[in-house]
Amino acid sequence: MSEEEQQSQAGDASATPTRQPEPYWRSRADTAAKIPNPMYASNAGTTPQPQSLRSRADDAAKIPNPMYASNAGATRMRQPLSYWRSLANAAAKMFNPMYAFISSDGAHPGGASGRRGVCSFLRAHRSCLAAGIAVLLSLIAVGLAPLTFSNKQEISQLSTTVKRDQDDIRHLSATVDALKRGQDALKSYQDDMRQLSAAVNALKREQDGIPTAVDDLKRDLDNLSTTVKRDQDDIRHLSATVDALKRGQDALKGYQDDMRQLSAAVNALKREQDGIPTAVDDLKRDLDNERSRIATLDQRLHVIEKTLPSCPEGYTIWRGICYKAFDARKSFSEAGATCRADGGTLAMPRDADTNAFLFSLYMSVNVRFAYWIGLHDQTEEGKFEWVDGSALGPYNSWGQGEPEKYGADEDCVAYSRKNYRRDKWIDAPCHYQHNFVCQAVPGTYHIRIIS
Repeated sequence: MSEEEQQSQAGDASATPTRQPEPYWRSRADTAAKIPNPMYASNAGTTPQPQSLRSRADDAAKIPNPMYASNAGATRMRQPLSYWRSLANAAAKMFNPMYAFISSDGAHPGGASGRRGVCSFLRAHRSCLAAGIAVLLSLIAVGLAPLTFSNKQEISQLSTTVKRDQDDIRHLSATVDALKRGQDALKSYQDDMRQLSAAVNALKREQDGIPTAVDDLKRDLDNLSTTVKRDQDDIRHLSATVDALKRGQDALKGYQDDMRQLSAAVNALKREQDGIPTAVDDLKRDLDNERSRIATLDQRLHVIEKTLPSCPEGYTIWRGICYKAFDARKSFSEAGATCRADGGTLAMPRDADTNAFLFSLYMSVNVRFAYWIGLHDQTEEGKFEWVDGSALGPYNSWGQGEPEKYGADEDCVAYSRKNYRRDKWIDAPCHYQHNFVCQAVPGTYHIRIIS
């Protein structure tokens, strides 16, 4: 026996196949059948995918094979026999679950002769075994390649899904934050609504009390109206008393000032009814004081003599001058004589206010006739002067087209009797018969007051 055969038999001393029961091998076969195989379709069970043998061979040929040189194309490298033998010995030394580790083959039929038969078989077919192993490795590589590519695609898809999920989580977190803020705002709004509800309830309670308050106010107003009427009656009586005191006590200037203030206070009191009771009380106190003062004066004064201004009978005093419109038609000279008999002259309206007063005065007497006034140009034609000899001055109230120049005898002036210009002056012949207005300076008289 050669050295190589001895080494082979020595290496097989512990590799005798162990007889295993049939269920063990069946379970291992079932487990292997459940492992996914890239050579089979994922939905086809254990049926191989239909694929041409030529294409599968071409794919296997493209996989690098250590049995071939990198620059030798598809030609297998020729190796020495000792190389293959060393490979077989190394493979024989590898652990194999199909063999049990025992010290000898005494328990198995065949013994050493069986080992020699196996070794002879391996030596005879070692080149075929090596080729089969290479083909098996190539097929495994071909099966793993699409599996690796598929895993990369799945990893890429999973990475995209993870990124999308992370984005969704960020959006969800932002949404949660917004919801929290909205919840806080809702709580604040609810607090505001509770406060508003409390305020509304308070207003309703106040509103329920309004009718009673209105009734009370109405009663107070009625009572106040009664009081005001009574006070107004008192005020009217007081006013009558004050007027009597004014007519009888013109000398008491201070008293007149007080009464004017009292009258102003009464007017203010009418506008502000809420302050009437207090004001009336004040007026009553003032009146009592005045009555006390008047009583004191009446006791001290028996006779008061004073010179007062006085107008002739029928005259009206205005701005310190007495005026009267006569409803009697006379010539200019006759009218002047009548005025002189009363101690005056024909009226001389030197300003607009006096002219307006005279207009209202004669309008209250007779509106159908013209009225002479004390203005003429008898001394010099066109040069008008008043009857006291003074010049006309800057003011005049001539009507449109006046004074006229139609005749030399239109030398006297009167108020027009035409409706549209009754407050205007016209020149007319002095012998015409017109009504007239006189003016006079107030005279004096004596008054005696006896207490």
